[in-house]
This record gives sequence, C-alpha cells and structure tokens, in this order.
Amino acid sequence: EGEMTEAKENAEIDTAELVQPSDVIIDEQRGDHLKFHLPICSHATLSWIVAGMAFLFGGIFLATSLANLVNFEKFDLIRTLFLIPFVMGGLVPISVGLFALRGRITADITSQRIKVRYHLGLIGKSKEMATDQITEVKLMTGAPSDSRIQSKSGRSHSNNIAASVVKSADHMIPLTLIHDKPTARYVTQLVRRQLREMGVEFP
Repeated sequence: EGEMTEAKENAEIDTAELVQPSDVIIDEQRGDHLKFHLPICSHATLSWIVAGMAFLFGGIFLATSLANLVNFEKFDLIRTLFLIPFVMGGLVPISVGLFALRGRITADITSQRIKVRYHLGLIGKSKEMATDQITEVKLMTGAPSDSRIQSKSGRSHSNNIAASVVKSADHMIPLTLIHDKPTARYVTQLVRRQLREMGVEFP
C-alpha cells in the first residue's frame, strides 16, 4: 500500500499546481540552467533541538579538553599531542550544530550535469551526476500500512516523512534531507520540469 501511494504521488506530481515553499529559493531559472537552494533542515524546532544537543555535548567535551591543556604546570608535548584529537572531537558536534542551523543544500542543474552541494559557507561536500545518467527524479515517502507503527490516534508517524532524490542506475543523490513532504514534493516537481525542458527523458 505504501509503494502504491508513492507511485501515485510520483505519477501526478508533474501536473500538480504546487505553491513554492518559502524555504526554497530559486537563484536562477532559464531554459538551460536551474539553480536553487534551501536550508539543510526546514524544521526550525528540530534544527534548534539538534543544534542545542550538539552544542551542549561539543561544548562540554571541548571545555574539558581545553581545561586539561591550560592546567599544565609545564609544557608537555606528548600530553598536548594526546589531547589534540579530543579537542577536535569537541569541534565536530559543534560543527554539526552549525550545519543544522545555517547549513544549505544548493542544487545547480545544467544540460550536462546536476550538482548538489551540502554546505556551510565554503565548507561542505558536493555530489554530481551527468544528466544522461538520470533514470528517475522521485519523491520518496513513508506511508506504511502496518498497524504496529500506527499511533494510538490511528495515524502513521511516517506520513510526513519525504525526500526528493535523483537516481541513476548505480547511485542516488538526495535533493532534500530534513524537510516536510510539501517541500520535497515541490523540489521533485521543479527538477523534473527543468530536466524535461532541457530534453532529458526518463520514466
């Protein structure tokens, strides 16, 4: 049932008149080029929860490590070198928190390739796929019918889980990460239409 629901949504998505979500910003859109961006996480409450936990854990870890460094009675090179990885270990969750609050997903689509970058300013990671390798631009949803995962109210917790992805025969690139279904659906529609306008054919 979940697969049938997903297939129906994907079949209808190109003809649906969807309202552009406020968190999807189109930087450039013309016949041979589409570039847009959106936050890593569009749920403000969730992003603050993730950031708060990351800052708390990273701050405690970092403060403890720095305290051990500055409390030396004399400089000890071996101990300093030993503590450096622990200092870096405190910076990692802090970076995760910053990504949750200020991180972006930027998609840049031309007739030759699609490039998706997950980044915070200049720091980030990019994934790229040639347009002639694309087999599907799909809205992946969570809509299982198993009653064991239904809430007491009879509604599934997974009904709002969705991701927009670009797929080839051997790998997949997410266009959205922590976003609601309307945002993922709009991004799917936006990318499908752009690719088809550029002559890219896929099922």
